[in-house]
Amino acid sequence: MNTRAMLVVSAALALGVGAVSAVEITPVPPQATRRIATVQVRVAPERPDWTYAVGEPARFLVSVTADNQPLEGAVVTYSVGPERMPAEKRTLAVPRAGAIIDGGTMREPGFLRCVVETEVAGRAYRSVATAAFSPEKLTPWQTEPEDFDAFWEKGRAALAKIPLEARLTLLPEACTDKVDVYHVSFRNLPNPWGGKTQVYGILCEPKAPGKYPAILRLPGAGVRPYTGDRDTAARHHAADRHPRHPRQPAPRCL
Repeated sequence: MNTRAMLVVSAALALGVGAVSAVEITPVPPQATRRIATVQVRVAPERPDWTYAVGEPARFLVSVTADNQPLEGAVVTYSVGPERMPAEKRTLAVPRAGAIIDGGTMREPGFLRCVVETEVAGRAYRSVATAAFSPEKLTPWQTEPEDFDAFWEKGRAALAKIPLEARLTLLPEACTDKVDVYHVSFRNLPNPWGGKTQVYGILCEPKAPGKYPAILRLPGAGVRPYTGDRDTAARHHAADRHPRHPRQPAPRCL
């Protein structure tokens, strides 16, 4: 392997060629045959706290880099408008020192979103920044339905008629020298067809005697095994990884 080839291979390993942002670009250093670089497009509000008063102008700072070096001849497409609303797209050449986008202002409290996109070596890149205008003055726009309280009171009354049937089962294979791990379950409201339903979870409890706060961690979407938060429990906290029944205190977490 000659020196030029070695330089290319070393750069590829260091930068992670398999990463989405790694592409072949120019200029190529004289001691190499190819250049593989990690490209990034960056955009941020001019103010570090990204907060403005209503009526104040907001500007966004834009740069396009390859391996943290400014990319020559970069051109971006950008749009600025209220968050989640359609906005006109425009084109901007970004010099090595970076570019500034005039985002205008907002006449009422809200969020101004700047979306910047570019393409380098046939690959698309995108970055987003948001400026807040008087966010402390935002008020809820949704009104509470007239039957809101009645709806939940009806649900609570129905739930009160369901026997809890709570079960706590030790999982010896999941326990550690500091934490006991349990499988927990209890009854829930029946499904639309009248069948029984259960709520399941994993309880991790410190073995050391004492009182500990209960931490509820809700699982994300998807089907996968759960072993509980043993690390947190080992730090003298009780980690309760399941949605608790409104009538059920945190099991054995006092």
